[in-house]
Amino acid sequence: MSGRTGMMVGYWNQHFTHVPIVMATQKRKQIDPQSELWQQVLGATGQPRWM
Repeated sequence: MSGRTGMMVGYWNQHFTHVPIVMATQKRKQIDPQSELWQQVLGATGQPRWM
C-alpha cells in the first residue's frame, strides 16, 4: 500500500495517473446505444445487438 487513500489509479497515455475518487465519480458518462462506438463494443464482446 502506498498511502493512496481516496484515490483511483489508472493508466492513461503511457502514464500512471492518480485521480481522487470524488472527482472520478461526480458525473456519469452516457453512451448512445445507436452509436457506432456501442456497436463496436457489442461486436468485440460478442453480445447480441438487441440488448
